[in-house]
Amino acid sequence: MTADAPMCVLLVEDDASYAALIAAELRGAAIDLHQAGSLAAAASEIPRRSFDAILLDLGLPDSSGIDLAREALARFAGLRVVLATGYQEGEAGSASGSWIRLPKPYHSADLQRVLSTIL
Repeated sequence: MTADAPMCVLLVEDDASYAALIAAELRGAAIDLHQAGSLAAAASEIPRRSFDAILLDLGLPDSSGIDLAREALARFAGLRVVLATGYQEGEAGSASGSWIRLPKPYHSADLQRVLSTIL
């Protein structure tokens, strides 16, 4: 992201209500938001753009997002990853400082707190 370019964010969420909440929270911010509703769609989207952040649901219909998070973090220096999940930390894999966990269910205030750390 340059000073002139908006932050490029990929939202990977299959739940329409959470996707709508995130999109509403990001409205008005300098964000270039892209969305994917499955792991397969996200995996094909990631190589196409230089994302600054990924907001990733772990419970996707086609697989867990944990492997995608690990792969993206390994490939792209400086990428920020937010894992939205109802799983406990151990079930979600070891964060070891690589990503931010956003526990589900979450509300607008929870989302704003996490977004303030990556935006």
